[in-house]
Amino acid sequence: MTASAIDRNVLPLLLSDEVHLSFLAYLHTLQHAPPTKTKHERNSDHLEYMYSLLHESSKYNCPPPFQALANDCLSFLMLELQPYCARLGMPLHCRQIRYDALNPRVEMISILRCFGLRTPFVNCDTVITKRWDNGLLRSAQVQLIHILVKKTLEQARACLRLEAKGNEEEVKYTELYRIICRCRVAMARFFTSPKFRSPRLERLLMKYLAEDDINWDVVRGTDRATRIVEGSRLDFWELGDFWRQKWLYHSEDLSNDDDSAFRFHCWDAEYVENTAS
Repeated sequence: MTASAIDRNVLPLLLSDEVHLSFLAYLHTLQHAPPTKTKHERNSDHLEYMYSLLHESSKYNCPPPFQALANDCLSFLMLELQPYCARLGMPLHCRQIRYDALNPRVEMISILRCFGLRTPFVNCDTVITKRWDNGLLRSAQVQLIHILVKKTLEQARACLRLEAKGNEEEVKYTELYRIICRCRVAMARFFTSPKFRSPRLERLLMKYLAEDDINWDVVRGTDRATRIVEGSRLDFWELGDFWRQKWLYHSEDLSNDDDSAFRFHCWDAEYVENTAS
């Protein structure tokens, strides 16, 4: 089912009136958008896809313990994250074709998929619903996921509130992407993974989180090590490449959404060598 084929007067369970209206406004913009300015083929739009999923309980059915949390994620996605991306020249998700994978909106949608997706293409997407359906979803697992996602939203909102001038906007966007990406990785590879089946590990994590004392040396050391690993990943290299071109072509107006002059350098060996030198 596509967004154009559903009854938009029907309010999905997880959407407040305000968030629903923001989705409808986005879909209207998408419907009346001019042809893409990129020289690359138009991709499907992830926000349109998420809206369609919310109307199909056979494909997306968020268990009750996560419905309020999913609603908060959807509110953040449409009322805070989407306007921010629009101000940076990404008003329509489908317009940034090659850089979709570097978009915090995609990461947030991936987190939402973990809550209730019933289309069994990726195992981690269906673990939560399967365990809930079979009465196997443990309270500690629910609490750990709530803590992870709530803290992620707190960090992301704090990041969005920061005022950025000049090149600071690149740092702000990168940190926002990093925050949400880390949550998505933790969800998909750990907390909603089919391999996460240990009540003992859940109890140990809950006990650790309940402790008042925090070893900040360990926290900072872990963050430094994680950033080193992230810095070696292709997606973060491509994110830097995106911003190099953003500054080259849009330095006077970051809201410019014309990326037709952008080159996609990730597999250009000569460009990579020249940039590194």
